[in-house]
Amino acid sequence: MSARISEHSVGQAAVSERSLHTRKTTDEYRKTIESWISGNIVAASIARLDCRDDVDSNQFQLDLEVTTPKYAQLMQNRLLVFRPALLSRREAVTFMEGVRHYPIEIEPEGFEEQSEIALPEGFAVDELPDRVKLESAFGTYDSAVETDGKVLKIHRRLSLKPMFLVAEKYPEVKSFFDRISAAEQAPAVLLRKQQTSGEEQFSPTDGSGTLIRNPGEGSENYERLLWSNC
Repeated sequence: MSARISEHSVGQAAVSERSLHTRKTTDEYRKTIESWISGNIVAASIARLDCRDDVDSNQFQLDLEVTTPKYAQLMQNRLLVFRPALLSRREAVTFMEGVRHYPIEIEPEGFEEQSEIALPEGFAVDELPDRVKLESAFGTYDSAVETDGKVLKIHRRLSLKPMFLVAEKYPEVKSFFDRISAAEQAPAVLLRKQQTSGEEQFSPTDGSGTLIRNPGEGSENYERLLWSNC
């Protein structure tokens, strides 16, 4: 799989990205981005990394080209399973079990993401993640995956409001972000189309059930807008 990723930050989000970029060397910054990518995409490598910083309009753009020889799992030689949400948020927080004794601070932030995945030849959509819509006093989240039979279109949007919440609200906050995490891990399933006599009956794998695909066989376009609600 090959993917073109464009992350466009505005406002305070641009300030944060600019700070990260300027305080690190070129190699250090690349390693930071590589760590984010490899934490989401198995065996991924960055073919191109470009940054554009517009201080006057307070915008920062990160453009990437990423490739991986294995992104989807081939099961029973007919089901192709993969995660449509290619990347998680870099600032994602893990919530622990147990009782919280201190207030919770929700920082203002948000992102809106549009991505498209070209479906591989010989496969049709069998199952897609359900739409997830969350609303709370401190934020909203919406995630949807649709298809026209040739392309998957994924839309995700998160908006958080700045506020302090009492410790008793911790289960509600944890549930909100746990449901976001579950939505971003939800798989899509493609089914191999029935083949006629004389057509190739086998797709190569690496021996572990992971489908091996050349970068030219499928691609993803991925755009994300980050902002601050300050």
